Amino acid sequence: MTLTYVPLNTTNTVIQAADINQAIKYLQQPSGGQELSHYYLEGPAPAADTVSMYVTSHSRGSTPVSATVDVTDQAMTGLSGSLPITATLKSYGVQVYAITTSAQQNARCGGAITFQY
Repeated sequence: MTLTYVPLNTTNTVIQAADINQAIKYLQQPSGGQELSHYYLEGPAPAADTVSMYVTSHSRGSTPVSATVDVTDQAMTGLSGSLPITATLKSYGVQVYAITTSAQQNARCGGAITFQY
């Protein structure tokens, strides 16, 4: 979705219904909508343990049906598996976690996260 800038510094500009609708569609994703963001998961673990974080979405009030992550920004370092796991989908975001391979001072990964509504 492309957002259109509404200039407020002119005397002839009036905010139209389409301007309000674009803000509502951004904040309340409709069914079939998508939102793309980025995450960076990082943390220490004293043993084979879980490193997790909560990734917030822009949407308010719409719960995603799924969230997909990749590791394009930072490869899995000190973490098992090829991708982190998403869980606990809520209307404001999703939990992203991964399991460490052993005791780690700085287990990490990062990339894009796509919310599907």
